[in-house]
Amino acid sequence: FRSFSTQDSARDLIHLMQQLSYPEWNILGVSYGTRLALEIEQQLKVVSTSGLKSMVLDSLYPAGYGGVQTWPQVLDSAMSGFFEGDRKS
Repeated sequence: FRSFSTQDSARDLIHLMQQLSYPEWNILGVSYGTRLALEIEQQLKVVSTSGLKSMVLDSLYPAGYGGVQTWPQVLDSAMSGFFEGDRKS
């Protein structure tokens, strides 16, 4: 199960991109695809001729947030805001 990580999936997609050899790539990332697209971008930074032209990211969480480590704080903040808003009406 070690090969089921975002880093490994990104590496697999980069290898696929290299094999298809299109001159440019546009990536659309939705939900988990946003995390995957950001990891692809990070891995491609070491390659000067990556061919990555653009990315459209559509995710519930901003980059760097929403993982297992931050989920309790994100949920607490959302629920607190929800219930505080309810008291104000």
